[in-house]
Amino acid sequence: TERAIESYRQFLSDYPDRPEVARTKIALARILLDEEDPDSALEALEGFSAERVESSRRRSELEYEAATLRVQSLLRSGRPEEALAAVEQADAAAGNDGDRRKAILLRGRALLALGRIDEGRQVLGDLVSSASLQPEATTARRISIEHFSRVEGPESDLLREEIRAVRDAGRMAGSDVQVVRDHVALLDAYDRLKGRYDAQDSTSAAAAFALGEMVFTRYHRPAEARDWYVTSYELDPAGPLAPRTMYAIGWLSVEELDDSEFGEEWFQQIEICCPDSPQARALRGEEFAEAKPRTREEIERMIGLGPGAAADGTRPVDLSDPRTVPWRALRRGGPGAMTPREVGG
Repeated sequence: TERAIESYRQFLSDYPDRPEVARTKIALARILLDEEDPDSALEALEGFSAERVESSRRRSELEYEAATLRVQSLLRSGRPEEALAAVEQADAAAGNDGDRRKAILLRGRALLALGRIDEGRQVLGDLVSSASLQPEATTARRISIEHFSRVEGPESDLLREEIRAVRDAGRMAGSDVQVVRDHVALLDAYDRLKGRYDAQDSTSAAAAFALGEMVFTRYHRPAEARDWYVTSYELDPAGPLAPRTMYAIGWLSVEELDDSEFGEEWFQQIEICCPDSPQARALRGEEFAEAKPRTREEIERMIGLGPGAAADGTRPVDLSDPRTVPWRALRRGGPGAMTPREVGG
């Protein structure tokens, strides 16, 4: 990637008058955006012009690509107001209905990012209604779901409205179908774990720990995740998950929540209570070069329900079956969300 970026920049420096400059700028901007560097992507698009391209059709296509990349880069840079203004240029450059639908998607994203929720939902909802089996309709659903997942989390009423709409719609099309289904499965998994926690039985601590893992890694909400880890620790301060729970609280406090003093207190507590744990040893600077194979007992503790219990509380767990191993079950959207091939279908 670094060599590609260097080559594109060298070409632009050496041959500024070539007709290939337009598509080179687009290629450079796209790769910089993929590398999470939207400001450099915007810089690459400065002064974009397709005038030297002979084909009028190709000129229009390049102008549309540049305009949409500019909007995406502005959104990634946290500049939604500028992105919304730039959508008009993308819409004007759209050469067909598919391009116009993609411009509508960008407008919906910009409105949501600006906090103009009702307007953003209206724009995306109208697209779903008018093109229900077009790929862009599924992408509109994904944009709404991902926005409310990130901004409001799994308890969001708006997120749950979007998920219900997906269930009611049934059929979808396009490359985002699996992404949307994964979000549906993830929320189902969250609700199952929440039900286990609400039961206030011997599995509640493990359920709270799993909710912390899910809220942080899948919903990207560190403060809420820390609350779940604290809850898990309070429910079972001497259990097998305690070192991992304390480490998670400390790490989130130091690395994500700018609360180093609180985090260090938890790190010190690990050293006091569990000096031989991998977490305490890691804090002392020990490096683990090779992963130790999981024992049956460790896998049972990872599931959090004890020997012979069930991952969903209804049937025995066969730990000889790879489909029941937690990292397989979690791969595609949460516990139990497996592909037909994985479940033998």
